Amino acid sequence: MNRRPTENDILTLLALLRSETCDDIASIMFDDLVWSVGHLDTSTRSKILVHAAAIMGSRTLRVERVQEIFDQLDRWQVTRSVDFAVVTVKEREFDAAKAAFGVSLRREPDFSLRGAYFFDVEVAREGNQSQPLRGIITKCGKAGNSQMAAFLHTVFSAYTVRLCCLVGMAAGHRKLVRPGDVVFGNKIIDAGTEIATRNGSEIDGSTFNPDLRIEREMTSFRPERLDWHHLIADRIATATADLKDLQVPEPFDPAGYRPRLLSKTVIARDELVEDGRVGERARRFGPERRTGALEMEGAGFAAACIEGSVPWLVMRGIADFGEPERIKDWQFVSTVAAATAVRLWLASCRFIRE
Repeated sequence: MNRRPTENDILTLLALLRSETCDDIASIMFDDLVWSVGHLDTSTRSKILVHAAAIMGSRTLRVERVQEIFDQLDRWQVTRSVDFAVVTVKEREFDAAKAAFGVSLRREPDFSLRGAYFFDVEVAREGNQSQPLRGIITKCGKAGNSQMAAFLHTVFSAYTVRLCCLVGMAAGHRKLVRPGDVVFGNKIIDAGTEIATRNGSEIDGSTFNPDLRIEREMTSFRPERLDWHHLIADRIATATADLKDLQVPEPFDPAGYRPRLLSKTVIARDELVEDGRVGERARRFGPERRTGALEMEGAGFAAACIEGSVPWLVMRGIADFGEPERIKDWQFVSTVAAATAVRLWLASCRFIRE
């Protein structure tokens, strides 16, 4: 029968391993155990492998074999430390983030947990005078603030993260942004909570602000002075040349694409806007002149990061204006712009070095 072993199956195998007298058979059983625990959650997997490694280490085995056993244990003893995590939602955003950080879209993931894929990346620091920053790129896969908050539990159970970045696309406020522009969320408004009264409903949302040091550094960040536009054009050209199914606006000239980075309020609400009334929502949920984008995950993302004491930032590329028949051609391109902005900021900022 071809099925995934249950936790009871694995505990039975562990008990048999403990009583096995033949070292060669025990070694085979241990290898089988390492394979079997791959789908378990981190805590359970680690406990089982600690017991198994202790059993094997107590045997009269070659020193090389004992070391190999503990190397295998280390491979599964996740929690790994990274400097940053780039979190996306949709597959198109995932592709764009990988492209921005130089990850081949044909590459296999470096790690997986509970169906989530993780890709290891590095960012060289400005001046190349110190070690590169180590990070991961991953994808939630489901839209919504609660979905994002739950997904970050998976991320933080596998990795210790110094900075978490939500990167993706958003609907923009037509008066303030253009398609392809990038918005840094200097304030995230959770507009998903309302109080029903006799006179109608009242918004009772929360406001989330990124770490003051991040917000201050962003006021001095000028990615266009760091060859941002050239980097965007290069990443889009490389990705689209390799995979023909990636959507870009038509006609589109990567070399002529000049997005702006704007620091604005981002409204997060579990609502897919397709009625063209982004400006109306901006007036309802906050000062209209400060609101640049509407999206569906920023509040859950910020709340989960705060709960986990992880500094965070939200960077959104403007893909459309929430029209009734919105065109999706800008989704990949605007997310590449957002992700490359994050990459350049990581390379040049002081925050991550402290």
